[in-house]
Amino acid sequence: MKIIVRFSNNTHEDLNLEINDNTSCLNLKELIFSHYNDALINNQRIIYMGKLIKDNSILVKNNIKENDYI
Repeated sequence: MKIIVRFSNNTHEDLNLEINDNTSCLNLKELIFSHYNDALINNQRIIYMGKLIKDNSILVKNNIKENDYI
């Protein structure tokens, strides 16, 4: 599934990523870090629809769908 990561502080351009149904929030943070090594995992907060997603949460269980912005 394709998602788009938008950075709130505009330090990076939007990042198009391919994830699977078992991707956790922590996995997503690691993937972001692999593209932007200045986006330290401990400093990232994943927010979707105004809600902070916990690291151990599976993304699709938070109703994240194809082509959604995170």
